[in-house]
Amino acid sequence: MNKEWSDKNKQIQILLGKETTYRDGIELLIKLREELFEQVTQIVKGYPDEAFYQMPFAKAKGYHSKTLSYSIWHIFRIEDIVAHTLIAGDEQIFMAGDYQKKIGSPIITNALVAPTINYGVNLPCDVHLAGTTSIKPETLREIIVSITDWWRQQGFNHFLLLTYHGDPFHIQAMEKISDDIKLYEVYEIEYSDILEKQSTIRHACEAETSVALSLYPEKVKMESAREYALQFEDFKKYLFHEENNLPEGYAGNLGYPAFAAKDKGNIIIDRMIDRMLNECHDFLKPSFLK
Repeated sequence: MNKEWSDKNKQIQILLGKETTYRDGIELLIKLREELFEQVTQIVKGYPDEAFYQMPFAKAKGYHSKTLSYSIWHIFRIEDIVAHTLIAGDEQIFMAGDYQKKIGSPIITNALVAPTINYGVNLPCDVHLAGTTSIKPETLREIIVSITDWWRQQGFNHFLLLTYHGDPFHIQAMEKISDDIKLYEVYEIEYSDILEKQSTIRHACEAETSVALSLYPEKVKMESAREYALQFEDFKKYLFHEENNLPEGYAGNLGYPAFAAKDKGNIIIDRMIDRMLNECHDFLKPSFLK
């Protein structure tokens, strides 16, 4: 996806997130889809056969390392899932045409992405910061149990939970619910070669602010960035919910957001995606081999 398409995709997500701009988001989405398929048609009709299996940029990260054949296949698999499973409610072409057998693939990429659960377990001291909120660990766990119990009855066999929130009680509530539910902490990657002032991720810090600049730059107010570098030993009692009062000078962030940059966010996101894809594959692999 080039930068123009990437920017439009982000704009679409913003528009679809509000009732007043929902129709505008749909119109822009349809326009983006038309542009995408015009490009695909030009490629299919104009490129030589060898262009579809050659590696465009060897050892590059992300989709720059994918062949044209893979990229086109990926586009139409998503189109197939959305058009038939989500909209028409009928059988996917992949299934009806027996393409799994034709291509000799042991994998059925029949997955759906559920909406985000927008609340989690936060530090007790955050109650003093207006606009924050929290739910109890047992409430979060029960939400996940109730939702996945329902979906099992609809035929879903595996559930992948992705969290970008590191509160230890939040994590504990999501862990080891059942054998068919796997939790991934997407922030658990190597940061030392990306960041300038930090070696790990903290909160509203150089790393998280970089991710925000990459995904939603229009929502980031860098002029309001504040540095607060409380050492882990001093912050531990707050992290483990032993202290309810705010640390002196604490405004909700830990780290160095002033050093954030969009390019750093792009690298972090790519690294998160690569790790999650590998781990998801490892979790689902036993089911492929049955």
